Formats: sequence, C-alpha cells, structure tokens
Amino acid sequence: MEEFLGGATWFLDLYFDLIDMEVIGDPHRWEVENDWKTPTENFYGDNYHIPMGHKSAIDAGVGSDTATGEKESNLIGVADCDGHGFSFYQIESEEDSYWGHPPEVVETFNHDALSDEQHEVARKSGVTLGTIFPNLSFIFLGGRDDPEKDSVGTFLLRKWEPRGAGKMEVVNWILAPKAASEEYKERVYEVGMSNFSPSGNFEVDDVGIWYGIDDAAGSVFARQNDDVNTLFTMGRGEDPAATVYEDWVGPGTAYLEGGMTDENQLDFYRTWHEAITSDGGL
Repeated sequence: MEEFLGGATWFLDLYFDLIDMEVIGDPHRWEVENDWKTPTENFYGDNYHIPMGHKSAIDAGVGSDTATGEKESNLIGVADCDGHGFSFYQIESEEDSYWGHPPEVVETFNHDALSDEQHEVARKSGVTLGTIFPNLSFIFLGGRDDPEKDSVGTFLLRKWEPRGAGKMEVVNWILAPKAASEEYKERVYEVGMSNFSPSGNFEVDDVGIWYGIDDAAGSVFARQNDDVNTLFTMGRGEDPAATVYEDWVGPGTAYLEGGMTDENQLDFYRTWHEAITSDGGL
C-alpha cells in the first residue's frame, strides 16, 4: 500500500496522523448519470470552476472561509505525486487555520506526529482537496452552512464507483475529530450534509457542470475542433498562468495560482493511460 501511495502518504498523514477522526452517521449513496472520471478529475485539482460554478452558494455566504472571501489564501496545486493530486488553500496569517477547527479542537490533535514542514502546511490550511488514484477523493474545509453560524472543520471522503457506461454511484462519508464534543460533531455533520450531499449547496452545482462537460465533449463542435487550444493562459500570451513553487516543502510539483493550471488533471489522465495500457492493467 505504501508503495502504491508513494508521496501521497506525506499528505494523508496531515489528516489521519494529526487527527484521530471518526465517521459521523451512515455513508450517503446516490447515482449520477456521469462518467466517474469527470469528478475524479475535478478533485484532482480543478479549482478554476469555483468562483463562477459555485457563485450562488458563495454569494449566499456558505461554504469555506476562503471561497466567501472572509480569509485570503494562496492556492497551491500539487501534481506529479506518484499519480495522485492535491490542492491546498494556504492562509498566510499568524492565526492558526487547521481547516477551520476552533482552538479547543486543535488542542486534541497529535501535533508531534508530523514533521515541522507538514505541521506548517496543516497550520495554514483553509481547504485541502485531492484524489488518490484512481477514484478515492476527499475535501477538508473550514466552512459553514449558514452565514450567521461559526465555521467548523469538515472532512468528506468520497468514492466514485462506476456503474456502467456513463453512470456512477457516489459514496460519501463525513468525518470529524473523535475527541471533539458531540455538539461540535453534529455541526460538522450539518455542514457536510448542507454543502456536500445529494442535495448539497455545492454538490448540485458540480453535478450540473459534470453533465455539461460530457455533453460538450461528445458534441459535433468538439469533434470538429479537436485542435482548439484550451491552455489556462488567461490572455497572458504563451506564458502559463501558473508557475512552479520552488519553495514547496512536500512531495510532487507544486504550482502557485493553482486554479490556473490543468497539470493535476493531465497527470490523472497520464496515470490512467499508463494503467490501462500496461501489461498488468488495473
């Protein structure tokens, strides 16, 4: 398992070594008329869609503190990590972030379990998301389901299970720190349910977009214009909008302005192509 995960273990330790977490409630299961690779790619690092794709929820004041603009962050996309991909919204502040968990919850964390470099990444993290190849994704965010309520740290783990051509089952688990109070765990569950569930504020936005991606990819226009340049240069000429972050302390290749690169997604498809064309396959 460690050989398969490779550098991803460095990132997973940020959550599962630092925090003793438990699943809250039963997993949610629902079917979506969509290919499983689309949400997998989304969680690999498609941060470009967030400001407009989720604008209605953000304008309503729900979601993460970074999305609503309450806290400014640097978005770092991490690719080339043994086939896995991650994104970090790092809040540059003297105040500890830890995905929105309050100080009394942070005190229960296993701080000695991490290296200094890992601890600094965790301390600054407002939102983290990623995918373990091929189809196990997660998002860990400090956010709320009501603009009048406090932010809480909510961890969601989800699997995109193929159920035939153009169909998948989503399995979604909500996790919270085991040592937190029952009241706090209830708030974590409420936020997870309100934002990332079959009818969640952000989930319904994503599913609608995923339908559109499939439709557009199979359109006559797409077949007739397969040489269109879709690089995220954002009008900057030939120069890529995202630049390599040379001071990144973890595994993989990190990009500043991680919402302006598709390297994470391309890395997924390269890994997928290698897996299905190798002698052993998946």
